[in-house]
Formats: sequence, C-alpha cells, structure tokens
Amino acid sequence: MPSKLRAGLLKGPLDLADFLLSCPACSPARQSLRSTVNSSPLRRKFPRFHRRLTSTVSASVASHENHFVPARYKELYESLGRVGEVAAEHVDLARLQLALRGLESERPVVRIAVLGVDDTATAVRLVRLILADPLSSKADWEKHLEEYHLRDSQGLLIRYGEPSETPVTDSSLPTISIPSITLRNASIEILISSISTRTSHLLPAAISNAIETPTISIGSSDGAHHTTVRYPVHKTIVCGNGIDDLLAYTKIAKNINGNADKPIVHATFNLNAKPAPKTGSQSLSFVDLEQAELALARFRESAQHATEYERGWTRSGIQPLIEWMVEQYQDSALRPEVRGLAQSVLDSTERNLARDENATLQKREAESVSENVRAALETEVSSWAESAHTELRQSLNDAFSHHKWRNLVWWKLFWRVDDVGMLSASILDKQWLPQAERKAIWLGGKFQQAGLLNQKQSFPIQTTDGATSNLKEGEALKALSTGKWPATISQTRDHLLNTKVPSLHALAQTLVLSSVSTTTLTSALSVLTYVATSATTLEEAGTIAAIGIIYSLRRQQKRWDAARRYWESEVREEGRKALKDSEDAIRTLLRDGGRATEPVIDTEVRKGIDRAKVALESVK
Repeated sequence: MPSKLRAGLLKGPLDLADFLLSCPACSPARQSLRSTVNSSPLRRKFPRFHRRLTSTVSASVASHENHFVPARYKELYESLGRVGEVAAEHVDLARLQLALRGLESERPVVRIAVLGVDDTATAVRLVRLILADPLSSKADWEKHLEEYHLRDSQGLLIRYGEPSETPVTDSSLPTISIPSITLRNASIEILISSISTRTSHLLPAAISNAIETPTISIGSSDGAHHTTVRYPVHKTIVCGNGIDDLLAYTKIAKNINGNADKPIVHATFNLNAKPAPKTGSQSLSFVDLEQAELALARFRESAQHATEYERGWTRSGIQPLIEWMVEQYQDSALRPEVRGLAQSVLDSTERNLARDENATLQKREAESVSENVRAALETEVSSWAESAHTELRQSLNDAFSHHKWRNLVWWKLFWRVDDVGMLSASILDKQWLPQAERKAIWLGGKFQQAGLLNQKQSFPIQTTDGATSNLKEGEALKALSTGKWPATISQTRDHLLNTKVPSLHALAQTLVLSSVSTTTLTSALSVLTYVATSATTLEEAGTIAAIGIIYSLRRQQKRWDAARRYWESEVREEGRKALKDSEDAIRTLLRDGGRATEPVIDTEVRKGIDRAKVALESVK
C-alpha cells in the first residue's frame, strides 16, 4: 500500500483528545480539556476519562456561552441551550450539542451516518460510489475502501482533506481524509458503521437513538478494555443488500421517529433490479450498486461512454440519494440539515417528556384504587345511606310511640321525673341509629381493605350481599383507628347524651318544682286570707288556691308537651344531619382516597421547548 494512503487511513488511535474533542458534540470543551487529557494519567483509562468528558459536555450545555454565534442565530442558540438546562433528563445532550455547534458557524460541517444492516459491506460500496470522482481514475482510497468491510471495526469516519501524515497507533476510530469534491463543496463528513436488526425487541426510543446517534466502540492501546462513544449525526442512511435485509429492517423501521415531510433517516436497499424500483417515499428507496459501479468503470475507461454512464447512473438510483444527502440552500439561510437536527432534538425531547409524564400517570393509576372497586363501594355507600335513613325514621317512630315514653305525660312527672333522663338516654343508646353505626364501621373496614384509607397499601376488595359476617370486627374497627373514617354518628350521640338529655331532665325537674312551689304558695295564701279576714268564706279562700293549682299545672302541661315535641324533632334532625355528614365524608373518601400523589407537571420544560420552536421558525 502506498505510504501516502497508509498515512491517510488512520487505522490506529489518533490521540484520544484529538479524536473525542473533534466531535462537534464535545467541541465546546476542546480548549479546556486538551491540556488535561494530554498530561493526565487518565489518558489510557477510557471509562474514567469518558465519565469526565460527559460531565464536561453537560456543563457546556448548561452554560452555552459562545461569543462567535452569528447574530441571527443568537436567539435560537440561547433557546436550545435553555432546553438543555431545564430538560436535561429528557433531551439527548449529544445531539443537542451537535445542533448548537451547527449554529456557531455560517457554514457548519454536516455529519451523515451510513449504517449497513448487520454489516458494513453494502455501506462501504455505497459511500465509494457517492464520493468517487468519475473524471479521474480509480483512487487509492477507493481500492482500500473496497477492502475495508473485511476488517473487524465498529466504524470509519471520512472527512475532506489531504491524506494526513500523522503517525498513529492501532486502537481508535479509523479516520480517512480524502480530497473529495463532494465532501468539500457540501461541507459534509461521513460516518460508516452498522446497525443490528437484533435490536428490534428494544423500546422505540432506544432503536431511534441507535440510528440517530450511532455508538462507536473504542479499544484501549492494550486491547483489554473498550469504551463507547456516542457519535451524533445530522442525517442517517440505512442501507442493506437484498430482500432479507429489507425484511429485517422493517422490524425496526416502525420504531423510528421522524418527520414525514423531511425525514432525517433514509433507508435504501440494493435489489439489483434494472431499473431500480421507485417508491415515491422520501424515507425509502432502492438502488442498483452493480449497475452504478459498472457505469462508473465504463466512463473511467473512456469519455466516449458518457451516454452509457449517464443512463446507467440514472437507472441505478444513486443520484436521488445524493440529492437527499446534500440539500440545496441559500448562503443567507440556515442550513436545512442543522434546522432538521434542531427540530428533531426538540421533537424527541417533547416525546420523551410526554412519555415520562404518561409513565408517571400510569404509575399513579397503578398505585391508586381502581375505578371498579370504587364503583362497587359506591353501591355499598348508597345502600347504607338509604337503610340508615329508613332506620332513623322507623326506630324513632317506634321509640316515641312506645308506652314508656308516652307515660312521661305532664301529670306523671311528679313521681316519674327521674325517669326522664333514663328513658331519653335509653332511646339514644338503643334506638338512635345503632344499626347504621355498626354498618358504617363495617363499611369502613371495607374501605380499609380496599386501600382507600391507606395509600401505601391496597388490598383487593370482595363485595358481599350480606352484612358483617365476611369482615372481622377487628379489621373493621381498624378503619376508625386511622383517624380518616368519619365518626359523626357516635360523636353526635355523645353530644345529645351530654347536652340534650340533661337539659330535658332539668326542664322536667324545674317544671315539677315550679308547679309544687306555685301550688304551695297559693294554698298558703288561701289559708292566710281565710284566717285573717272573718268575712271571707271557705269557698272564696279556696278559690285562690284553685287558681294557683290550675295555673301551675296548665303551665307545666304546655311547657312539657312543647319541650317533648321539640326534643323529639331535634333528635330526628340531628340524626339526619349526622347521616348526611357521614355520607358526604364517606363519598369524599371514596372519591379522593387511595390515590397516589398528584404528579407535578414541569411547565418550564414545555415553555422552553415552545420558545425554542418559535425561535427556530423565525430563523430563515
């Protein structure tokens, strides 16, 4: 092999700093890292150096200060940098840095990946045809490139330039510099690598990343260690040979994200069909590499074969692929490849954000009690509320119509006044919603069992048609111990026992005492009148006593009957209020209980993405 070609093909590792820092994704850190890498003992310890480099790249995205950004790109540059800051968990930092690097120049270098399906043989043939100069004889780099696919390598980087004479060792990414007019005029560089169709089982995001950001394996100088470098690109061509590769690619093609109008991934397959079939798609085409190679060889033999060359080259389908690679644009406009990359970064960031938010919501739903369980408990609550109101009405009607309560008439208070407190307390204890309270405790046990009272643990619920037989009393009472289950019924009963019963009893005692006092005083007055005045007859003196007795008894009758009716209505009303409050509290628990914490939506990320999209649209 000629020495010039051997120097041009960098088979071994160029200096690690030169290699890694030549990547546009890492270039903002070039000056600060070059001296560190060259002098540090970490130079040969790739994993640790790679972690340090990644950290530096992330810091570069956070600062994104560059004084050489053209003024018309300044707003877009800052907006993209801001996305890197606020959406660091969702954005692909390597691709973002490549997009930022493309805005730092009026004529940025565009990197295009050509990935072979499972191997690089077809990719190498395609790249040679794209870069070959038909007006010159077959160059040495073409001959060596034809043999390159036989070597075990993860990638090959092709740049414009004269063959370099820099001596290198044998471990880094092979790089070749060739004086290709296509590379120079289009300001592009080509990365040749492969993609495995065995990744079809991966998530769509992982497959898309593998195509949009190829991963290159780099070995250490002793060959004992390997590290990987993510190599972001502006565009990707996936190429294969034959129907088998086409079918294998279809397994992963559905998982590739992209813009239908201007895709950044294009698949092409060599079917050896004459002419090459036309698909009408911007993301898929077919080529005939043999026909293109034959046409190129014939033209190089003699210019007289120009017509044959033009016909064969056109039928091969290579030219539309070149036109897709190198888009025409005005010098004053933003390069389409840079615009497409920036748009793709923003779209993928938005998709990642939406996917993470959706995963968070799904996790919240999984940790929450299902709607089917809530619907089953809703029926239980409605049934409990209906039966509780029926119980309140019927049980109090029975209690207030019972002969014991009816015996507490006004005229029997004189010898049964102490029974008032006992009977009223007995009514509240035994006939004021006892079943409703027990069923509420049982219902609380079902809520606890379903996980509505404890967000950290949820148990499957088993609905029953019966009462409390299927739920242990201790498990049901556990609901009340949490402090979340409403105890309105028992609290209202205690309130009535402590306030309304004593007040009714005190009123009865007051009425009896008042009647006795009034009767005694009027009787004494009647006796004094009869004794003091001789003209007063016994009948006249007795009239005074009779008036006092009638007045006191009439007042006792009216006030006691009114007090008893008021107490009955108040007990009924307090029961209705207790049931209403309990039902409202239970339905609130049914609606809001057992739900995971509401996820916090980071609106700043979406605002940053929207601002960057607006800035991208404003750049012409």
